Amino acid sequence: MVKVLQYFTPTVNVYNLQFSSKLDTMALVVVDNSGGNYSLEESYAPPLPSKQPKILVPQRSINGGLDLKFESDAQVVKLYDLMAPFDYTDAITKLNEVIKPARSNALDTALLATGPLLVPLAIWGVRHSRQVRKRKKYLNRAIEAFNYQYPYLYMRWNRQPTSSLTIEPRDETIHGPPPVVPPSKVDDAVAFDA
Repeated sequence: MVKVLQYFTPTVNVYNLQFSSKLDTMALVVVDNSGGNYSLEESYAPPLPSKQPKILVPQRSINGGLDLKFESDAQVVKLYDLMAPFDYTDAITKLNEVIKPARSNALDTALLATGPLLVPLAIWGVRHSRQVRKRKKYLNRAIEAFNYQYPYLYMRWNRQPTSSLTIEPRDETIHGPPPVVPPSKVDDAVAFDA
């Protein structure tokens, strides 16, 4: 089976990138106006990564758009039989509880609303940057606790192409072995261990 990707240039030439999964080779072919094919280069291409199902954990806006919360309702999310709905709801509820201390409160809303005075806006900026750092720290600890509790799954925060939280089956060649040491303690928050 050969997959063909075509790239059109401003000229009449069409460049075809052909990948053969049997031979693990890649060839760049130029087709000119006369219809003749010329193979320019043939080289090794690594095998394409397998498409494993991933649970994409959706987020919703709270506190008037100042914060985000992960959706814990299992009916909204496609679980791909990686987790039971009860386990998903329990894990995401605990994750939301862990990052709750890093959310903005009424004081932040008041500081942002009085923004035209500039001084409260500067104070809000300092508080907001502190909350972002806390959220990142708490989220990383909660992910570590999830990965310890569910050794057959791997939760991670993806930054590309968009920032999102995903849960996927653990592949030891990619993600490494499951953690054997209990996660670090999450300060004043709900722990994942039941």
